[in-house]
Amino acid sequence: MFQFRGRQSDNRQESEYLDDSRYFDDDESQEKGAETPYGSEDPRDWQRAVEENRRLRAQQLRLEEERERQEEKRRSRDRRRELRRRARKRFLQKHHRTIIVLGITAGILAALAVTALLLYVTHTVTEVKVTGNTLHSQEEITDIVCQGPLGLGRNSLYLAWKYHDRTVEGVPFVEKMTVKITSPHAIEIRVVEKVLAGYVDYLGDYMYFTRDGTVVEASTQKVDGVPEVTGLKFSHIILGQKLPVADAGVFDRILDITQLLSKYSLTIEKIYFDASSNMTLFYGKVRINFGQDVYTEEKVANLSQILPDLAGKSGSIDMSDFTPDTTSISFQEAGVRESTAANQTSAGPQTNVSADASAEADPGQQAQDTREEPGQQTQGTQENPAPQAQGTP
Repeated sequence: MFQFRGRQSDNRQESEYLDDSRYFDDDESQEKGAETPYGSEDPRDWQRAVEENRRLRAQQLRLEEERERQEEKRRSRDRRRELRRRARKRFLQKHHRTIIVLGITAGILAALAVTALLLYVTHTVTEVKVTGNTLHSQEEITDIVCQGPLGLGRNSLYLAWKYHDRTVEGVPFVEKMTVKITSPHAIEIRVVEKVLAGYVDYLGDYMYFTRDGTVVEASTQKVDGVPEVTGLKFSHIILGQKLPVADAGVFDRILDITQLLSKYSLTIEKIYFDASSNMTLFYGKVRINFGQDVYTEEKVANLSQILPDLAGKSGSIDMSDFTPDTTSISFQEAGVRESTAANQTSAGPQTNVSADASAEADPGQQAQDTREEPGQQTQGTQENPAPQAQGTP
């Protein structure tokens, strides 16, 4: 059933070809007595042969038309290709110089990129040596120095260019910092820190000053080994200028005492100056009255032998009347009676201090002992006005 309908449809589509009699010679094919196809004279066979010829002819015409359409498409493609080729040719003729320049530039950029990659890989810093740093760790110094865009901070060539004619600046407590490239993979950083004589607490910040009193740093960080200086009178502080104190000679005294303390490996937390320029040092909970600036080195030399024995104790030492001939130094321990230590200056600063904690005499007996031995010194402290007892040297 479906095949029959299909054949009808084909017949309808081919009708225009079948009706065209120009392709057939009907007079010859319809001559009376002419032999029909298949050697038969039956008109029906002849009719079938005519229809078959028409169908074949129609099929051939369709094939020819299809070939013509394909050929037209091919010619259209060729025309478009030709137009594009001519357009490219005209473009190249018009912009050939620009294209050449762009090509050369692209080649140069590619070569530079490859070279930069090779230099980055072959000059990566893996070893850093830091010298002269006490206030900053090696990791902090390394992080400050090895900064750069696109990860170039760890490239020795970039660092050599960056620090070729300048030092690292803006680092707290550092005077200058130089960078030296020792190999493609190693650098050496030399740190010169600021020489800090002390600091004053001003408006919640620690203002550090140098040996001449110039304020060089304002920070909330306490630096170990740098003493706090109190008792100085000033109305204002300007960073980069000297502290406006009445007696500028106080800075020489601070410098002298800090150098001597460093020489004898002593660390003082605080230095106090009273209105009469008497100097008092604070070592932990021990208060040391230095008095005026006389026999300073001898005093510090004796302290270097005394203070280690006073670790963890609280009290005071009076050295205001100290002379090279002094044979004893008194120590007033807080809550305990006074003890003294002999100091044989002729044999050098060999002093041993021991607090006489067992001396528990009453205040009246202490006063009597003091009157009976006027040659011995008794020293009290402002913070601890407790009765004093004279120990045996």
